[in-house]
Amino acid sequence: MGWIGLIDPRTHEFRAPAEHRSVVPRGTIMIELKPLLADPPTTLLELDTGGSDNRLISLQVLPEGFFALVIATGDGLTHGVVEGYRAGQLENLRLTYAWDIDRDWARLAVERPGQIGAEIAWIADPVPLHIEDVARILSGRANVMAPEIVFCAVSDQVEPIGPMPRLHADTRVATDQGDESIGGLAPGDGILTQAGKSVPVIQCLRRTLPARGSFRPIRLRAPYFGLRYDIVVSSEQALLLRGPDVEYNFGEDAVLVPALHFVSGASADWVESGPFVQYAQPLLPRHEVILAAGAPVDSLFAGRLRNRQSVLPETAFSDLPIEAMPVHRDMAYPVLQPFEAISLLRSSAA
Repeated sequence: MGWIGLIDPRTHEFRAPAEHRSVVPRGTIMIELKPLLADPPTTLLELDTGGSDNRLISLQVLPEGFFALVIATGDGLTHGVVEGYRAGQLENLRLTYAWDIDRDWARLAVERPGQIGAEIAWIADPVPLHIEDVARILSGRANVMAPEIVFCAVSDQVEPIGPMPRLHADTRVATDQGDESIGGLAPGDGILTQAGKSVPVIQCLRRTLPARGSFRPIRLRAPYFGLRYDIVVSSEQALLLRGPDVEYNFGEDAVLVPALHFVSGASADWVESGPFVQYAQPLLPRHEVILAAGAPVDSLFAGRLRNRQSVLPETAFSDLPIEAMPVHRDMAYPVLQPFEAISLLRSSAA
């Protein structure tokens, strides 16, 4: 089935689970956090049902950079601790707890959206979550939901971690057969780079993701960026910029700038959407700049995931044979840091 609910603490918008099983035997809880300014320990999420059938779900930030998850029910206790918090960190964090009771397996992972890699803690003998508790969290009835939580989403499947696609699945991209919907690309199809070179698609990643936080969709408006018509991308999708301001400020012919930094200008705005959105993006032998409706955007960057044998099986590339998984040693162009992007766009607008 997949994602069964999401809550946005800003609006308390949620979609409750459609099924009414007593427990969820496998699934995923994904939480995205704004930068944590409070000194640990801090309770991020807590649900305590009380009563004779007391059940507890608690997620805390601990001293020395650790996150701790506790799930206590009549069926037992699950406890996991993973490192990943840095004092004074300025970027969002994504925490993903996934479990499978039949496999006696669970993992607690911490990632920084837009970066490659994850810290993972493996947990044995996890207890299942009760569907009533999931519904309480998704309906905003948890005892504690910290203001740092950007969204909390729940799936009844084990969802992957790692790089995610960032172009709306309906986006049309330039291929050697003409413009094609990116969601319809298959391995071996030829996709055109900005330089007009045809490169083969290794895999086209397609995912349904929460339409919040780093996945929140943005509409890029034509004719900006060379667009022939508007397209929708996620906040993390990068666009290629050239020009004298780029050369003067960074000494580069071109740089990549995440779409987030263009919002509030004439060229981009937020998309009002439902709780989930479908994205797709090609994995290529190298990190490339491709053309989406005429705009130069980057392909998936996998970094050196192939060399991280403990993380790779937990990503959306798990079904790809190891010999087919590329190693992306470098990005096609430098990606600007937030303060650099803001400075560049201000100077370009002056």
